Amino acid sequence: MAVPHREMLGGSLSGDERAAYNTCLTEYSYAVRCMEHVAGDMVARCRFAGLGEEYVRCVTYVEGCRDRLVRLKSSPLYAMNLVDRNKALLAYSLGQLLGSI
Repeated sequence: MAVPHREMLGGSLSGDERAAYNTCLTEYSYAVRCMEHVAGDMVARCRFAGLGEEYVRCVTYVEGCRDRLVRLKSSPLYAMNLVDRNKALLAYSLGQLLGSI
């Protein structure tokens, strides 16, 4: 998961897309830090207690961005966010399996 850069999107965002993009920058920075904590601190050290809850927090940040993009479904930002949300949900599901061992 990476914060989408304007250059990746051709540099031309509509007014609504630009506003959503700017808001999503914050959400994505939190989501990235959250995932880094899960992967780098919790999973890498086999600390599975609370893993599911931490993944839920990560997914919540990605969904916060999605909530701002829901009216822009034809935007490449929406598609990028959907992929990231699906990856975060997959990670959450796997985390649930690890946490239940």
